[in-house]
Amino acid sequence: MTSFGWRESPSIRQWLFTEPYRFEFIQAVRLLEQFTPSTPLALGPDPSKEAVQLRSHVGFDFAPSELRTFLPPQDSRHPPELVVNLYSLAGGASPLPDWVAELLQAQARNRDHALRDFFDIFHHRLLSLLYRVHLHHRSWLEPIQPQNAQTGADVPTTRRSRNKMSQYLLAFSGLGLQELQNRLSIPDEELLPYAGLFWQRPRSLVGLERILEHALEIPVASRSLLGSWNRIEPEDRTRLGVRCSSKRRSLPLRSRNNALGRTLVLGTRTWNPQGRFDLILGPLSFAEFQKLLPGGPTNRRLIALVHFYAGDVLEVHTHLRLSAADVPVSRLGRSRLGWTSWLKTRHLTQAPTVTLRHP
Repeated sequence: MTSFGWRESPSIRQWLFTEPYRFEFIQAVRLLEQFTPSTPLALGPDPSKEAVQLRSHVGFDFAPSELRTFLPPQDSRHPPELVVNLYSLAGGASPLPDWVAELLQAQARNRDHALRDFFDIFHHRLLSLLYRVHLHHRSWLEPIQPQNAQTGADVPTTRRSRNKMSQYLLAFSGLGLQELQNRLSIPDEELLPYAGLFWQRPRSLVGLERILEHALEIPVASRSLLGSWNRIEPEDRTRLGVRCSSKRRSLPLRSRNNALGRTLVLGTRTWNPQGRFDLILGPLSFAEFQKLLPGGPTNRRLIALVHFYAGDVLEVHTHLRLSAADVPVSRLGRSRLGWTSWLKTRHLTQAPTVTLRHP
């Protein structure tokens, strides 16, 4: 006999309902909670409205797995029932004497389940608390509980609650304080997969490449130590003792920053040999290219990720390299001059590039 799902693609829900003994207790209950996230265990006054009703098997046998059977709901008013081989009040490893388990078995043979149902009131509560204890001390198991009926990526970040693991990862990324969260142009949840790279000091250009490749799903390369001109503020420039005439009177200007060999600077800008790095994105399809242009949805994510990772000290030039085969023919219409229009009369041999400057 073949195993369940052989030569098929069953869902995890079908697998759990068909072969529950292949799952661990914590794993199964966590899946059932995710199927109905509005009815978590041990957090409400009415167990009949929770995601699953937990029962414990009564017997003296040695169970091969934590789960025994799964009983689907009888109707929409009753939750499914999960019979487990854990923490039974009656049985071989229970605190009560053996005759209690024998009595329950005898009543079950006569289809009398009153005493068993009474015990299951305590079984459900104990097993639910056991599950909650596991979630409390294993934060990676705790699911995100939505604050309203809406779920999905279109729900604003401020309307969703985060679990403890998300808070830990945000702290690694530098957003541990509540005042620093929800201030970026992208949801904070988009930073969670890259918390390890944000935590590294000093941050590397290779780390930024990995983040952009994964987040944007496009090839990314980089060049560093390209240099840039930094503007010298007027109050920091060299000024000799001169007079400035005005309509009312001549006001003397104090000389400053004019010590030869120490503070004297000729000019209004200075060269910083490590003040700029470049990012090369591509080759890109025309659809990807348009999304990365200013005003596009991907451009906003690109700028937010680059500035959050690299800061605003260095100058960044992003080169969008369009695939030569995807360059459209020039036509009058909605083409953006300087962005998506080329004088093309034959197939291009070199990929055109558009440079975006991020100060």
